[in-house]
Amino acid sequence: MIRPSASGSAGMRSSTRFQMGANTLEHLDEGCGAPAWVHAADLSCLTFRECEIMLALGDCLSNAEIASSLFITDRTVRKHIASVFVKLRISSRSEAAVIASHRRRELDPKSGVSDTFEVLSQQR
Repeated sequence: MIRPSASGSAGMRSSTRFQMGANTLEHLDEGCGAPAWVHAADLSCLTFRECEIMLALGDCLSNAEIASSLFITDRTVRKHIASVFVKLRISSRSEAAVIASHRRRELDPKSGVSDTFEVLSQQR
């Protein structure tokens, strides 16, 4: 909650002061909280492993933690992250984490959303 300072002024005009509460959070949960670029990112170009990396970035894991959980080297993790950045046209782990948090179901193969490998194997 944003509150005015002890002097009664929060450093802004009274007309611009506001309080954040449950209503603001509910409004963000209605789909207004994600920037347009989050939904514009083309996740279909990611490999299965890159989707796993994205999910880990969404969980704020370090490279060492990702490497350990996926049984790969730290260097391989860095290469996958670099590939994700190029494919999604992003430049930071924070951007990847935002995309992963808002579009987790599309990245998680256990969510029931179409899996690229499953689709490809059915086409053969």
